Amino acid sequence: MNIHLARDGSALGVFTEGEVAEGLKSGRFRSDDLAWREGMPAWTPLSTWPEFGAAIPSSPASGTSASSPSELPWEVAPGLKSLFRSAWLAVTHPEVLTNSRLGAGSVFAAAYLVVAILFIPALALVPMGAKAERVVVTKFAEEMVTQGNPQFVEIGQKVLEEMQKQESAGYGVMLCSGACLLVLYPLLCGLTGLLLWPGLRLVGAKVAFDRTLVAAILVGALVRLACFPLVLAVTLMSVPAPALGILAGLAVALLSFGLVCRAHGAALGTSGWRVFFAWVLLGTFFCLSCCCCITMISLLGIAAGGRG
Repeated sequence: MNIHLARDGSALGVFTEGEVAEGLKSGRFRSDDLAWREGMPAWTPLSTWPEFGAAIPSSPASGTSASSPSELPWEVAPGLKSLFRSAWLAVTHPEVLTNSRLGAGSVFAAAYLVVAILFIPALALVPMGAKAERVVVTKFAEEMVTQGNPQFVEIGQKVLEEMQKQESAGYGVMLCSGACLLVLYPLLCGLTGLLLWPGLRLVGAKVAFDRTLVAAILVGALVRLACFPLVLAVTLMSVPAPALGILAGLAVALLSFGLVCRAHGAALGTSGWRVFFAWVLLGTFFCLSCCCCITMISLLGIAAGGRG
């Protein structure tokens, strides 16, 4: 019976047992290549097939990988069920990401499958979340207006005007913005990896640049899928209790951030705390940079006004 082979999320073809054995001896195939034949429940590495034990070299040949085979279900047997299983493991047992191959094609496929799954539910939550936020901000602005302090009154009035503009814009703009954000979500996750890499180097984590990027995409997508039920519950809570919903939303955001740090650290073979401190370092740097820029612009404005 013919055997299907795959590597890094890409199909290698269909071969006979003799061709597979010869390929293992010559180095054409690797012991961690995934194999499947009709009747098997899932793809498994060739190293687990007894019939190819004698054909696998005792030491890795040129171009082979000495690392353990991937334990991530999505990489073992891509599919909808394995994607949900991978999302669950990413937040409960992130160590499964340590030996993941993180092939770019497989990672983007998983990320955009998550986008496709959450697209309609996430868009349905946009109006509810926006309404709850608007209620809380409007109430806070109204309290500022009633304080009597001229500065607070001015700020409160501006906020109320902005809330009215957002309400008049309707939900169409919100839905379009939400749709764009969802479609671009994998790329935004990759951007976070681009920013994170220098931070990790500064805290002493010597990680590969390309793996940092693709790990950010996969981890961001899997954690978002796993945490979406919490997001759904918090958004539904915000309808009757907007203030409580926003506080719960902040708690879920912090929880998601912690899970992302832990999973990203596992995927990169480092500590999740290092990922956390790298983000703290980067956040501090950007905050100080913004403050310095604002201060310089203010000083230049004062100087220009003085000369005028």
